[in-house]
Amino acid sequence: MKKVFLVLLITYSIVCTGYIIYLKSPLNDHGHRLYGVKNPKTMLVLDSIFRDVANLHRDLVFKVGPSTQAIYDNGRVGLNYISDSTVDLPLSGPSFVVSNPEESAQKAARILTRNGFNARIIVNFDSTLSNKLVLLQSNSINWTLVFRRDILNMGKKPKDIGFGWAK
Repeated sequence: MKKVFLVLLITYSIVCTGYIIYLKSPLNDHGHRLYGVKNPKTMLVLDSIFRDVANLHRDLVFKVGPSTQAIYDNGRVGLNYISDSTVDLPLSGPSFVVSNPEESAQKAARILTRNGFNARIIVNFDSTLSNKLVLLQSNSINWTLVFRRDILNMGKKPKDIGFGWAK
């Protein structure tokens, strides 16, 4: 009886440990939702709310082109600030993990246009992300759809720049 209990306990421990590792690993990439902010101060204030009230911990702050993003440890929420006022992009929107970003954006654009909306595909948002990240804008929504590869295929993890730039 003790041996059975011990085997079950060890099996349970291995399964739980594996699940925790999976949750924190890049294999658990299901995309995220970016919420736009208009200035760095707003980003800092929301970061405090996310940490102190919602108990979310900042995982990474990085810059891609004119966009500075803060991603939180649940992997589902992010803040987005675009520093270049000449860039005409909505600040918010969902990020979907797909195997072929350009093909997925084109498919979504066909659905939108078939239903009477316009669709604008942006392939070269950042030259380092060619064929890895594609944006889709439409007059049907006031945010941007982002189609991207999974984190393992996006390339090297961006360097965490923190919030020193925003102060």
